[in-house]
Amino acid sequence: LAEAEAVTSLPPGEIRDLLYQHLLEQHRLPITNTLRVLSIIDPAGELKKIQRGLNAADPHQRGNRLEALENMIEKPMAKILIPLLEDLEPGRQLEVGKKHFNIPSFGKAPLPLIRHIAQRDDWIALALLTVIIQKMSDEAIDKKALSPYLYLPTADIAQKNTTITHEDLQDEGVKMADLMTIPDKIIQLRKVEILKDLDVSELAAVAAIAEEEIFKANEIVIEEGEMSQVLYLVIEGETSVIKNFGSDREMELARISANDYFGEMALLEDGRPRSASIRTEKPSRFLSLQKEELVEIINEYPKIALNFCRVLTRRLRTLDEKASTLECAPERLA
Repeated sequence: LAEAEAVTSLPPGEIRDLLYQHLLEQHRLPITNTLRVLSIIDPAGELKKIQRGLNAADPHQRGNRLEALENMIEKPMAKILIPLLEDLEPGRQLEVGKKHFNIPSFGKAPLPLIRHIAQRDDWIALALLTVIIQKMSDEAIDKKALSPYLYLPTADIAQKNTTITHEDLQDEGVKMADLMTIPDKIIQLRKVEILKDLDVSELAAVAAIAEEEIFKANEIVIEEGEMSQVLYLVIEGETSVIKNFGSDREMELARISANDYFGEMALLEDGRPRSASIRTEKPSRFLSLQKEELVEIINEYPKIALNFCRVLTRRLRTLDEKASTLECAPERLA
């Protein structure tokens, strides 16, 4: 909480907001784990009921659950835990905590905050801090004093660790400065529906394996019948989904634009060819995810799989309705 409060003195922007959100999520994680452990060791199951009520929208119900929790646990733990569960702004929670504990104060200068975060080895926070500091003017901050803390391997992650994978753009003069950093990728990923409610650390894990690909207009990204297992997230541009591409039975099934995705069925089916072609209608930029790497991430963060199921179910319903209307499918989708 103290780190998050110190971040608010940095220049405003999307990266700072991302860092602030990340630190608050890191603050909530041990609280969540503590409640889970308490629920496991409670034979009567009362703490599990209380835990569910703590997420209730009704403030009166939340207050009753907090009171019940305070009465059940030992006072030293209650003194720490209850203020962190109350519906208070982070600054107010911090004030309560300072009455009981020696919480560091970082002030408005970024050096103490950066030194502190570097010591606890939070690469995501360091990567975001690196981008923020690099955008600040030399007059506003002494970058030389900060460089021992920021120019670590994590700083390289914050900069350019990506390549253009589409060969046709070699003559287009795309520069490294045009490519996305890890923080840039995180900002874009959180706009995609299947990923938008993930924590920053979860988005960072996806961003670390996402490869940037850039296509010109009227290019084939996926060809019907080919064997590939890649999910594409659309960052910029627009694509069309085409059945029977190049034949007299060619049919456009859908248009996919920014903050959407395609190729997801290859992640769910083993050894099945692509069912349609994807063509760019405008110059487009994608983040691509290989199946094997994405499966590893899903194993670590199951919430991603739940989001996939929710969005895919809705897409299947939409395709079912379209197939029924056009009478172009032999049978309705289940």
